[in-house]
Amino acid sequence: MGEAVNMRQFLSDSVRGHLTIYIKPLQSIQNASVSIGKVLATAIIKTKPERRSKEMKKILESTLSVLPDNITVKDIDVLFNPVYELDILRLLETVYREKPYSIIWSGEYKDGKLTYSEYGYADYKEYAISNYDILCVY
Repeated sequence: MGEAVNMRQFLSDSVRGHLTIYIKPLQSIQNASVSIGKVLATAIIKTKPERRSKEMKKILESTLSVLPDNITVKDIDVLFNPVYELDILRLLETVYREKPYSIIWSGEYKDGKLTYSEYGYADYKEYAISNYDILCVY
């Protein structure tokens, strides 16, 4: 299901219809992206701790709802708090179906897998992109 393409192929094919995740994007994409980290953190703090995991989809949807369609966002690190026990890629993919956007990944891509943080840390995550309806652009 998931796919990875290099930037040159992405630009020439103009692949659409999937959540696009940029790994080390072009500077122009980086400059045009919108940081949503503080907005997410503020909304999360306003939510009761025992409800945060269950409300995360609504929080992300609300954050994105005020932004234009097909915007590129960055700084989603707050979502990776291990207390939430979320499948972040599944969350991002689900919200994309309601509101098209793309994201700049805060981690690495290698051998068909996206990683966040470093192995051994509580917030470390590893995702096989073949399990998701996403397009990784490196």
